[in-house]
Amino acid sequence: MVKQLKISDIAGATEQLEGNPLVDELKVKARTSKDVPILAKKLSQVSGIEEVQYLDEVLKRMQQLSQGLSWVSLTIIAVLSLTAIAVITTTIRLIVMARRREIEIMQLVGATASWIYLPFILQGITFGVAGALIAWGLIASVQQFLANLLATGPDFIQFIAGGTQPNPLQLVLLPLLLLSFGGSIGLLGSLFAVRRFASR
Repeated sequence: MVKQLKISDIAGATEQLEGNPLVDELKVKARTSKDVPILAKKLSQVSGIEEVQYLDEVLKRMQQLSQGLSWVSLTIIAVLSLTAIAVITTTIRLIVMARRREIEIMQLVGATASWIYLPFILQGITFGVAGALIAWGLIASVQQFLANLLATGPDFIQFIAGGTQPNPLQLVLLPLLLLSFGGSIGLLGSLFAVRRFASR
């Protein structure tokens, strides 16, 4: 203010303004919610700072909520994974039964079980990878929608939303993990489906 108004007599200026018109507080933003208590402790030790205010209880509640949501998410993932395995197993089993005559002919001409059932296993993996691609598209769409929705919210909501944004490495790893997980589920489902037929 001294530079902008070119004031040389600060005491006289504040006397005319009946005190210091500038706000006697600093707003500090932490990069992550975990850094807030440490940052608040360091700021309280700085000379000239009388009080540090931050939403400690809210952060603790948010962390508890995050842990609870993690357990709920793991449970949902486990249930959906078992459901996907069951669906792929049933689908591959129906396909195998529909081609039973072809399989019998191949067995009569001396084809091995691996040669006969490998296409069905690859088909199950394809189903799993396709499901993973659909899941990735849905996750990206929901994430983009929430980011646009929270961008217009209060500063505290934007701070929380900013802490949940994935970094570039996570953006690369997420589809790879989804595709690997989907392929693994498809592999398990197809192996369960052809195991009974291959043992005959």
